Amino acid sequence: HHRTEARVRAHVFICMLASYLTWHLREAWKPLTFTDGHRPESDERDSPVAPAKRSKSADLKAAGKTTTDQLPAMSFTNLLAHLGTLTRNQIQLTDQDDFDLLAEPTDLQRRAFELLNTRIPVKVGQ
Repeated sequence: HHRTEARVRAHVFICMLASYLTWHLREAWKPLTFTDGHRPESDERDSPVAPAKRSKSADLKAAGKTTTDQLPAMSFTNLLAHLGTLTRNQIQLTDQDDFDLLAEPTDLQRRAFELLNTRIPVKVGQ
């Protein structure tokens, strides 16, 4: 539905930005997801159709469904859904000023923010 060159360029820019953001998050959150962070070198590099080999650490993570930090391992999509449960609620009591209350983050949510080298924002815009 883009009819002008500027809109097409803007759309491609947003798509590339979203792709980079997804790649960056997947890389940073490898320790929390089932992604194999230590893939072994394949002996069959000449064959592009040979099945990929997983590392021993990835097999242990998948079998136990836990990370090395004893946190639950999950897919990237499920990790995003879990992070979506970290909510900020605005509470207003009768005859008092309203205030914001941040839900208590889980250990997994804390670790996800640590891997991004950032803190959990207490207020919008922090």
